Amino acid sequence: MSREPELDLDALIIGGGPAGSACANRLARGGARVAIVEATDYSAFRIGEVIDSSAQSHLSSLGLEALETQAWASRCSGVMAKWGSLASEPRVPMLKLQGRSYRLDRNRFDQALFNSAEQAGAAGFTRSRVTNLEIDQGKWKFALQSSEGLAQGRTEWIVAATGRNRRAPGTPSQSKHRLDRLIAIAMIGGGENSEAHILQEALHLQAASSGWWYSITTPSGRIVVVFLTDADLLPAGKRAQSEFMLTQLCQVALPVLTTKIAETCLMEYRWSGFGAGSGIRTIGMAQNWIATGDALTAYDPLCGKGIACALGSGIETADLILDSSSHDGTARSKWADRVMRQYNTHAVERLANYGLERRFSKSTFWRRRQD
Repeated sequence: MSREPELDLDALIIGGGPAGSACANRLARGGARVAIVEATDYSAFRIGEVIDSSAQSHLSSLGLEALETQAWASRCSGVMAKWGSLASEPRVPMLKLQGRSYRLDRNRFDQALFNSAEQAGAAGFTRSRVTNLEIDQGKWKFALQSSEGLAQGRTEWIVAATGRNRRAPGTPSQSKHRLDRLIAIAMIGGGENSEAHILQEALHLQAASSGWWYSITTPSGRIVVVFLTDADLLPAGKRAQSEFMLTQLCQVALPVLTTKIAETCLMEYRWSGFGAGSGIRTIGMAQNWIATGDALTAYDPLCGKGIACALGSGIETADLILDSSSHDGTARSKWADRVMRQYNTHAVERLANYGLERRFSKSTFWRRRQD
């Protein structure tokens, strides 16, 4: 096994999602020596298929061209919803889509962000992981296992951009304040050579008694159908889970092809689960360690702001590190105050959004969000 020369960094970013790549890009553009480590090669499906145009300013600052020019993005015509007293309408308050919004091939989007960070000057490592992390003489000492071999190095900062559920390396506390245990169960059908390539340009969203559904067609023609519920409401065993979700599917009226795909996936036990709960990390910053994106604050998908907030969080994290006063307690206190204010705003919006649906107020899922 080859051993690479030791890396001498200003920041090591663990996680190559939107927050991690945005942070790496911004740091590299600011002259920092930065590396970004991603565990995958971006080939697998990633959940999160809509981004609104409010994110364009972040993307432009990172060197990405306008969304309408990208092969991995297509116009979303709006939201068709059946939610509470709302009839099926092109727009509803809960998703907060400002101006134009776009459908994404999420794995291709994330890879484009990662590539843009490399183009800005960050050292990128895919299919890689940090295998050792410890403080040594005031700096972080780390080992990095990649497909190219083992690398070691030292860095001033560790940035945890590991998402909602993965352990954040280096943190003094793994605990989070959680609003819920929401889980997203994704079913996928269609593709470039199927009838799903006749694009469904709107996002369809409907409430059920124990959760809610959404469906959308990606730019590559795949139909994504997602059911969101609390993890503890799912019965044990694949068969029982399928029967539970089929019961929930019968309560909504998604497009015909979408429903057919969901039924097929459920009967064949073909789905993937993703954490989707809202929460905030108890300790978001410590000795030259900082969390960003969903690893810091995770927002309910119903609020429609996850990707834009992750980009903004990554950029803000980079600016804090680049700021020569970032070691000052005042700068860190202001950062923590901003994070808490943004999260509290989300909590209020979440309560209002779920409060619009009153048909199922006696069910456990809805009581947890309305009482």
